[in-house]
Amino acid sequence: MATLSRRCRWKSATFMATLATALALVTGVSVALAAGATGATGGAQAASAAASQVAKLATTTSATSPGIAPAMSCAGLTSLDLAAAVPGVPFEVTSATELAAGSNTLGNWAACEVKGVIAPQIHFEIKLPETGWQANYLQVGCGGLCGNVNVGNAPASAGCVPLTSGAFAVASSDECHYQGGGLFSADPTLRADFGYKSDHQLAQAAKAVIERYYGRAADHAYFDGCSQGGHQALTEAQRYPTDFDGIIAGAPANNFTALNTFSHAWTAQSVYLGGGPATITNADLPDLHAAVLKGCGAPADGIIADPLSCTWDPAAIRCKAGQTSTSADYRTPRAARRTARAVTRPSGPPPRPT
Repeated sequence: MATLSRRCRWKSATFMATLATALALVTGVSVALAAGATGATGGAQAASAAASQVAKLATTTSATSPGIAPAMSCAGLTSLDLAAAVPGVPFEVTSATELAAGSNTLGNWAACEVKGVIAPQIHFEIKLPETGWQANYLQVGCGGLCGNVNVGNAPASAGCVPLTSGAFAVASSDECHYQGGGLFSADPTLRADFGYKSDHQLAQAAKAVIERYYGRAADHAYFDGCSQGGHQALTEAQRYPTDFDGIIAGAPANNFTALNTFSHAWTAQSVYLGGGPATITNADLPDLHAAVLKGCGAPADGIIADPLSCTWDPAAIRCKAGQTSTSADYRTPRAARRTARAVTRPSGPPPRPT
């Protein structure tokens, strides 16, 4: 399994495995790379093999393939007894309806839209392509405390050809509760479902539904999540490494307690100094972001590979008398600089208002 995350350096094997995952998400076709290649020579051979396959995939993408057709009707899924289909994961399909291509937010493909529940109350949804399926499964994470099923949000793969053409069966869940607050956490069963069990169980249930609908199992499975979805991704990689062949963990909220207890509160106190108006607004963020990238000497790709090595200080964007802030030469008043410094280098109490 390849797990995609931010790193400063890549080993050949890790890079090639991650490349295979990325290619699958971009093309919809699983790529087998030279797994046994090691060292400089082996890495070059693997890269050459990957480049060759990319060239072939460029002319034979999922968009031109008829795909695998369903083996049963969409409505027929509701009549299946799936309570014992997966040992230890009792679930049922509560509805299965045909979704027109024009109504599908993931792409222009008709689907069998399946809704169901895994005991005790993990609500899930699966979109099963009626045409174009390439034997791949994509599971997407949620955000915040979840509490609703959002199968239409695939952060890293949104807009990619296989997603817009129906190469993937796609599923997601509400992580065991149907309200946005944290009251569910008072129940130990629901807390465990949210913490790690629901994604594993959804992967098992969704694969079982896919196999029934198409008459064959998916060849490969992938996970795509950001924020809480990134947390889910890391948890899957650590606890259930065989659930997915590739995982994309975006901005993982993995230190969940610290994030919700301290980080959010610190940021709020730093932005609203002394309970006053916001010192930095959403409108400031693009220009502030560009100033930070420039100050940290970020390369053309706009990524600061090692944030701890950057010594940029908000004092560099001080607004002097007579100066006007522009996008090309962003300048901030003192209060905004204090906020920027507090958020990027939190130490001690929040800054006092000026």
